[in-house]
Amino acid sequence: MQEELKYPIKYAIMPIYEQVGFTHGLNELEKDYDVVCNIVMKCYVISEKKRYYSDGHNEVKYEVVFLYNHSYDNYLLFNSVVPEYNFYSNECYNSLVVDKLFDDYNLALEECQKSNDVILTNKLLKVYFKGNYKEEIAKVEKEHNETLDKYKKIANDIEQQTANIKVSSLADDSLNESDTEPSKERNRALKLS
Repeated sequence: MQEELKYPIKYAIMPIYEQVGFTHGLNELEKDYDVVCNIVMKCYVISEKKRYYSDGHNEVKYEVVFLYNHSYDNYLLFNSVVPEYNFYSNECYNSLVVDKLFDDYNLALEECQKSNDVILTNKLLKVYFKGNYKEEIAKVEKEHNETLDKYKKIANDIEQQTANIKVSSLADDSLNESDTEPSKERNRALKLS
C-alpha cells in the first residue's frame, strides 16, 4: 500500500516543453526543446526558498512537483507523479522551481494566460519577412492557439481527475487525510483522444 503524501497542495503554472527544431550539437544535430505554452495544474509544494537582496527586497521561489507530468516522447500522455528523492543527496530530482503559487484556480488561469501571451509575442518577434507578413503572423497565431487548445483540454481533464484533492495552506502542518488523499483513478495515465 502506498504511503499517503502530506505535502501542501497548490496551483502553479506548469511549462510545457516540446521539440521546436534542431540545434547544432558536438558532432551532429540535436533536438531543441523549448516552452510552447503553459497550463495550470495542482502541485506538491516541496520547499520554499527566500532570498534577500542588499537593496532590501526579497524574492521567494518554490520547489514543486506537479501531480501529472508529460513524457517527452509522447507529448499528449500525462502520467501521475509523486516527489522522488536521490538516495545520497536527498534532493528531489523530479521537481521544478516556480515563482508563484495560487490558492485559486481562476487567478492561476489569469496569470497563465499572461505568460502564454508572452510566448506568442516572442514567437511573433521571430517571424521573418518573406512574402506576405500578415499571412505569416496569422499562421504563427493559428499554430499557437492550436497548441494552447490541445493542452488546455488535457489540463481540464487533469483538473477533473484531481477535483477531490483540495488545495491546502502552506502554513497548515496538520492537513487532514481527506485533503491530500489521491484518488485511485488518479494513478492512471491521461491521454487526449
